[in-house]
Amino acid sequence: MSTNKNQFNVQRRIRHGISTKTKEADAVKNTTAFLCGAVRLKAQQDYLDRAQGVFLSNMRALEQPVIKGFNTLYKQLNDKRCEESDQMNQTLFGIVQSLKQLKTDVVSEERLKTYDVDHYRKVVFDLENKITLFKKTSSQRYAELMAEESSLTASLQGLERKLEEWSRPLSYTNLQPPPLLARAAPATVTAANEDMAQEVVDFQNFLRETGGHTNGWEEQDHLQFLKICRQHSGKPSLLQALASSLPHISEDEIEVHKKWFQQYNALKKAQQRAINDWKKNKEKKKEEKIEPLELVEHINKPEHFKTSPETKQKIEDWKRSLQLQKELEYLHHLEEKEKEQMRQRSRTLLQERKKEEVLRYREEKWTKEQSALLARQRRELREVEERAARANVLIKVYREQDEVYVARQRFLKEHKESERLKQRTSSSQVEHHNGSVQAKRDPERLLQATEVWKERCKKQNTAANQVSRPLLHLRNMPRFTPPLLSLNSSLHLVISFQPSSPSLTVPRQSLLSPPPCLLPPALICTTSSPRPVLLSPLSHTTSCIHPEQEVVCLDHDRVDPNQLQSILLQPTLLISRSLNLNSLDLVP
Repeated sequence: MSTNKNQFNVQRRIRHGISTKTKEADAVKNTTAFLCGAVRLKAQQDYLDRAQGVFLSNMRALEQPVIKGFNTLYKQLNDKRCEESDQMNQTLFGIVQSLKQLKTDVVSEERLKTYDVDHYRKVVFDLENKITLFKKTSSQRYAELMAEESSLTASLQGLERKLEEWSRPLSYTNLQPPPLLARAAPATVTAANEDMAQEVVDFQNFLRETGGHTNGWEEQDHLQFLKICRQHSGKPSLLQALASSLPHISEDEIEVHKKWFQQYNALKKAQQRAINDWKKNKEKKKEEKIEPLELVEHINKPEHFKTSPETKQKIEDWKRSLQLQKELEYLHHLEEKEKEQMRQRSRTLLQERKKEEVLRYREEKWTKEQSALLARQRRELREVEERAARANVLIKVYREQDEVYVARQRFLKEHKESERLKQRTSSSQVEHHNGSVQAKRDPERLLQATEVWKERCKKQNTAANQVSRPLLHLRNMPRFTPPLLSLNSSLHLVISFQPSSPSLTVPRQSLLSPPPCLLPPALICTTSSPRPVLLSPLSHTTSCIHPEQEVVCLDHDRVDPNQLQSILLQPTLLISRSLNLNSLDLVP
C-alpha cells in the first residue's frame, strides 16, 4: 500500500512539473508574441510619423492660413498623444515595480517574518485594482480610437468618391440642367449606393479589427509571406519555408497570420462578388431608365440650349486653336527633350573622360608605388647582404681571435701545470732525500757532494748562464757618421769546427763583443785546416774565403767602413749560415 502511495506521489509530482514547464513555455511564447506585436506597432507608428512629416513638408504650395491651421491641429494632436503615452507608461511602470517588490518580499524570509498575511493581502488587492483599472481605461481608449478610425475611414472613402467624380471629364450633356421627370431618379440610386452590402461591411470591419491589409505586419514581411505561399501552395512544407524565410517571427505568429490570410481571402472574395452583383444591378437599372429619360430630355429641351451655327463655328475654331496649341507644346517638348538628351550625352562623355583620367592616374600611381617598393626591397636586400658579409668577416676574425686566445690560455695553463709539476717533482725529490732515504754509514761519502748540493749547483749554473743585457738606449745607438778604426788594437779568433763543412759561419753575437767602430788591419782565422777567413764586424756578417782565394789585407792607417763593406760584398766572397759552431772565444 505504501509503495502504491509513493508511486502516486511521484506521478503527481511529475505531472505537476510537466504542467509547470508547459505553463512557462506558454508564458514565454505569449511574451514573445506580445513583444513582436509591440515592435511591429512601433515600426508602423514611425512610418506614419515620417509620412506625416513628408506630407507637411509638401504643403508649401497651399495658402498660408491653411498650412498654419493644419500645423496647429497636428501639434495639438501630437502633444495629446505624447501625454497619453507618458501617462500609460508611468502607470504600467508603477504596476511592474509593485509586482517586483511583492515578489521580492515573498521570496525573502526576513520580510515574511516582519509583515503579516493581512499586509500582503492588502498589497495584492491594491495591485489587482490597479491592473483592473489600467485594463479598463486601456480598453475604453482603444474603443474610442477604433470609433475615430471608422469615422476617418468613412470620410476618406467619401473624399475618394468625390475625387473620382471630379476626375471624370465633363461632357456637353452634363452641363445641361436635369429634366423634371428625371430629378427624382438619382435619389433612389444614391440611396442604394449609401446602403452598402453586408459583405463589404464585414470586410471593412475585419480590416479595422485586425490591423489593415497586412494584419499589423510590416509590408516587406507580408509580401515575403505571400511569395512563399504562392510557391508552396497546398504543400506540407509551407510552414517550414515560412519559418526559414522569416526567422525573426515565431512559428505561432506565422500560423496565426496564415489563418488570418485565409479568412481575409474569403471575405475579400465575398466583397468582390457583392460589388460585381451591385454593378450588374446598376447597369440593368440604367438600361431600364435610359429611354424615358431621353424622351423627357428631347421633349423638355428649351430653345436657348439649342446650338446655333455661329456657336458651332466658334467651338470649331476653339478646337482648332487648342489642337494647334497642343501641337506647338508637343514640338516644344520634343525640342526640350532633344536638348536634354544632348546635355546628358555631353555629361556622359565628360564623366567617361574623367573616369579614364582617374584610372590612368591610379595606374601611374600604382606603377610608381610598385617601382618604389621594389627599389626599397632591393636596397634593403643589398643592405642585408652587406651586413651579413660584414658579419661573416667579423665572425671569422672574432673566431680567429678566440682561437688565438684559447690557444694562449691553453699554453699558459700547460706551462703553469708543467712548472707546478717540476716544482712538485723537485720538492718530492728533496723530501725523498731528506726523510725517506735510509743509507748505511759510509766514511767515504763524507768528502762527496750530496744530491741537494748538486741541485743547488745546477740552479746556480742556470742562473749564471742567463746573461741579462741592458736595453739599447737612445744615447747608445750608433751614429750615422763614419767611425774611425784604430791601428793599435788587434783581434785573434780561435775557432774549432768540423772539417767536413765547405764553409765557415760565425754567429752575429760573437762579433758584438769588440767595439763596432774599431777594426784591425787584418783579421786572420787560425784553424786546423788552412782556410783563411775575413771577418767584418761592421756588417755583422761572416765572409768565408775558399782556399784558392787570396787573403785580403788592409794596411792603411784609416779604413773607411764603406770601402771595407764593398770589399766584403764582392762576388768572390761566399756567405753561409749552415755551420754549427762548437766553441767561440774572443781574445783581444
